[in-house]
Amino acid sequence: MKSLKTAGLVIAILLVSLSLASADGEDEGKKGFGFEDPEELQTQIQDALQSGNDFSGVADGPVDINLPEGGTAVVRGNVRVSGSSISADELEYQDGSFTGVDGFHAIGGGFEAKSLERLELGGTVLSNAEGVIFKDDTLSADHAEGYRQGETRLTLANGLSSKGKSFYVDGADLLANGDLTVIGVPKSTVTIDDGSVKLDLDEQSELTIRDGTGKDTYYRGSGGIHASTETPIVYKIENGSLTINGTGFAEVIETNSSARIETDEDGVTRTILNPKSNYFHIDPEQARDFVISVPEGGKKDYALCLRSPYISCDAIVDFPGRLLNLTGIIEYKRYPLKNGRVADLLTQQVYSGRDPGTIAHLNLDSLFAMVEELVVENTAPSVHGIIAFTNLGNYAVYELFDGTNVTRSGRFNAELKPDVVRRYRSFFGTQKPVIDITDETLVQYWEGSDVGIVTATCSRCRGADDALGGLRTSYASFENDSRWCGVHA
Repeated sequence: MKSLKTAGLVIAILLVSLSLASADGEDEGKKGFGFEDPEELQTQIQDALQSGNDFSGVADGPVDINLPEGGTAVVRGNVRVSGSSISADELEYQDGSFTGVDGFHAIGGGFEAKSLERLELGGTVLSNAEGVIFKDDTLSADHAEGYRQGETRLTLANGLSSKGKSFYVDGADLLANGDLTVIGVPKSTVTIDDGSVKLDLDEQSELTIRDGTGKDTYYRGSGGIHASTETPIVYKIENGSLTINGTGFAEVIETNSSARIETDEDGVTRTILNPKSNYFHIDPEQARDFVISVPEGGKKDYALCLRSPYISCDAIVDFPGRLLNLTGIIEYKRYPLKNGRVADLLTQQVYSGRDPGTIAHLNLDSLFAMVEELVVENTAPSVHGIIAFTNLGNYAVYELFDGTNVTRSGRFNAELKPDVVRRYRSFFGTQKPVIDITDETLVQYWEGSDVGIVTATCSRCRGADDALGGLRTSYASFENDSRWCGVHA
């Protein structure tokens, strides 16, 4: 029994000893890894910065550090000094708050950091960044996984340089603001305005824009793009093209200057075009494709309306009504047809307005392909010479103003081009004769019962005298094109 009591006493003494040893070990560990006196830690960091020696320690609370370059930083957590730079779990300097910063040091009113996990500076947030510099109110980074300025966000950005409401980037995976998302951000300067984002491009580039409904639009060019951040998005483009995919069709706006594109869920509602610019309507059924162009010398800010409501329009495309109204200096092109099918690889000019006061009304067939009737009018022409040109397929009609009167001049193609217009009419104070195209034959109806007929079956215009049926004729090549034979009325 005595031996048992002795053994118990020994065990108890050992347990107490182990407990005390454990407690001492905990205190010793804390002292070794942190919980240092703040003033002592501050002194050690300062000495290391001054001497250039390496140092590491743990700051359980904020520790103020006087930097060799001037100014004060506050550090917390694990702190490491290497040369003149500081690394810390947390660091504050001027208006910047750093997390996981490595290789920080101050420079002339700013700072540099080899890398950081997060930086909050004013309204800007940078995350997982490398090669960070802030100087002269400009924040730059060689690479950043994330960047946020107000409502604007970048992901996986390279060559970033930000100042105020604009930033430059060598490239980024994604830019987002409101409903707007830009995918594949190229080299560009990005400017953030109220409710819009503008990209000025450095070089020929391609990018994708996604709106709030998930619909993608594609830009290609070298100028730039300006887009609103709410759906439906309004675009402004320079020296490039914008492709908008609708349901079963696509619309492309192409410009060598600038264009504004207004959209809704169906596609383009209105586009403001400057010379030289084109609107392309592209359909799976190629016969329905067409182009409307504002050529050199055309009106600036030419408003082409494509869906109702038609407000402040220079031209209207009414898809449900199968109507086009074109005013001023404007061109309308489409593929020529033969028996309802596309007969050429290239679009050809159907109508060209050459005078600001010329108006054309086009009625199309149920396929929105063949022009059933084209009507041209101008009550006060101002351009001397050609004020309207219409390509009827095998035939072409010019309306010419000599300063007093408008005369009609025609021509036909000896190479036999397919038809695109079935009936042509024109009004210039009084009505000109109506022209019908039937089975590759032009029939021009004069006042009363007189009828003039022109056929394209002659060979280089030989025998055209008989075919012209009394119309005044001229065999001089029109515009020096030997393929065409001219007739005047």
